Order: sequence, then C-alpha cells, then structure tokens
Amino acid sequence: GSMELVELNHETCVLSTAIDITERKQAQGDLDKSEHRWTSLVKTIPDFIALFDEDGKYLFLNHYAKGYSEADVVGRQNIDYVIEEFRPEYLRKFQIAKQTGQTQYTEYQAYGDNGSKRYYDCYFTPIFENSHFMYMLAVARDITDRKAAEQALSFSQQQLRSMIHEAP
Repeated sequence: GSMELVELNHETCVLSTAIDITERKQAQGDLDKSEHRWTSLVKTIPDFIALFDEDGKYLFLNHYAKGYSEADVVGRQNIDYVIEEFRPEYLRKFQIAKQTGQTQYTEYQAYGDNGSKRYYDCYFTPIFENSHFMYMLAVARDITDRKAAEQALSFSQQQLRSMIHEAP
C-alpha cells in the first residue's frame, strides 16, 4: 500500500491505499511448499541429478560423493571430474544434446566417493526457454557394481567356452 497527504475541504488528510495480498501470500506459500517437496525428493534419489550451464559448469547437484562438498563442485566444470580418456565422448554427447535438443545417453568413468574411479551412465537433457538453450539437466547413476558383474559374467562365459572346446 501507500500513504500520501492530500487537501480535502481545506484540511490536510492522509490518503492511505491498501492492497489485499492474501492470494499472493497464499500462492507464494504454495510455491515454497512445492519447491521444498521437490528439493526433498531430488535429494533422496540415489542418482546424481545435476544442472549445468551451457559451458558445463555445475549450477546444482542434488547430493555429493563422499569427500566432496558443494564448495568443491558448484561453479566447477563437469569435465573436471571425468576420467581423461572418457572426456571426448562425454563432451561430444553434451554438445549433441545442446545442439539438437535431444536427450543423449553416455557411459563414462569419473571420480566418486573419496576420489575413487567409478563408472556412471548419464542422460543429458537440454532445457530451452523461448528456443534458447538455458541449462543441461544430467541424471547419472553409479553402475560400477553392474559393470563388475558384467565383466565377471563375461569372464566365466569365456572360461566355460574354452572348457567346452578342450573337452575330449
């Protein structure tokens, strides 16, 4: 609202206007509740959910690997955490998603808990506003255990094949 002095019948009066902001307050409260629910949900998901700017800088990460904090990650390049040999393909998929507007899938190795090398799969989904690229949403899952199981299975299949071929 506002207040101002006005002349009315040769007397100085205070003109006060009030605006009912009940609906606006209610809407803001609903928005805050909705954002809190979304944040709670995103933080409990075991997958890593990140938001990057167009250059691949972290704007948001839902939780951090052990040994890392928000201060270590937000504002840094996503590529800083990707193991060198996987960087070209990781960057290629990031760029394709950005240029085509299509979600891209990639698998790579990056630093995880306490700097250990872990395997991840990742979906890059570009977010556009008024046909301008705004953010890259990335959902990454630690697949190290699955990779190890696949390798063990592959190895035992090879052993089985060689035993069958050697059988009299």
